Amino acid sequence: MEKGKETSGKGSIEAVGVNQTSVFAVNSSDYTGVNLIKYKLNGSNYLTWSRAMMTALTANNKVGMANGSVPRPPEGDPNLARWDMCNAAHYLSYSSVSNRYLAYVSALDSKVEPTSYRDAAANPRWKQAMVEEIKALESNGTWTIESLPLEKRLIDCK
Repeated sequence: MEKGKETSGKGSIEAVGVNQTSVFAVNSSDYTGVNLIKYKLNGSNYLTWSRAMMTALTANNKVGMANGSVPRPPEGDPNLARWDMCNAAHYLSYSSVSNRYLAYVSALDSKVEPTSYRDAAANPRWKQAMVEEIKALESNGTWTIESLPLEKRLIDCK
């Protein structure tokens, strides 16, 4: 068998030097055509959806890629290609999100996530996502915008 194309009894393809418990390990079931979970996020089932998604990510050892604790290696790093491959194999499929939340989710899919409101407001996709999120909160009765009482001071977020 060729180096780099060894196959274990579980049907996983192992690259030489990649431990199957590594976040860089890719199994035969890891490809973009497979839904990680059967639930479609629709706004009323977040807890069920998030628990199922966390279980699936944990089982595939990909929580760190999803939450950012395993950052993308810099250009030139020998792990960059494997990181990109693993990340692509475990992306959030738009088919698992209802139409109502697609604008928000697609904004999250941008390559660079803003680190401040100013950055987010400067990006049309993020600005649209914020507008959609506020509309959803208002239509669900989750919140209302109130005037600040005259005797109160605004709390700044720095």
